Amino acid sequence: MVIDRRLHPEGFAEIEAAVFPSPWTANAFLSESNRRYFSIWDEGQPVAYLAACAVLDETELWRIAVLPQFRRRGLAQFLLHALIDSCKNEKGTVIFLEVSSRNTVAIRFYKKAGFLQDGCRSNYYGPGDDALLMRLPI
Repeated sequence: MVIDRRLHPEGFAEIEAAVFPSPWTANAFLSESNRRYFSIWDEGQPVAYLAACAVLDETELWRIAVLPQFRRRGLAQFLLHALIDSCKNEKGTVIFLEVSSRNTVAIRFYKKAGFLQDGCRSNYYGPGDDALLMRLPI
């Protein structure tokens, strides 16, 4: 497996379609600036990626996605640590994210990585589905 830091919108969109109920399209990846990308490739195809946006010393983690058949191999953790290391090297101070209160697997993952809950947007994703705001001081 190989790690890459370049944008691969079509490959990322394929992962999105396999992972998320409301996937981003390839064009969505092209519409933002200041993004950081990390992806893991196997046999010439992306199998996992992370997208984040950096502004000054703060970074917002937007997405981590791993194809279902490549889960439980530590790929998401590897990508997250690549982002953390990159932020440290660039004098970043914090990484922010939001996660659905129903996504208990992701919440456990982020807490294990050291993220702290910093707030809540009630019913953000729909009735009874809050957005938990989390941060990781670097």
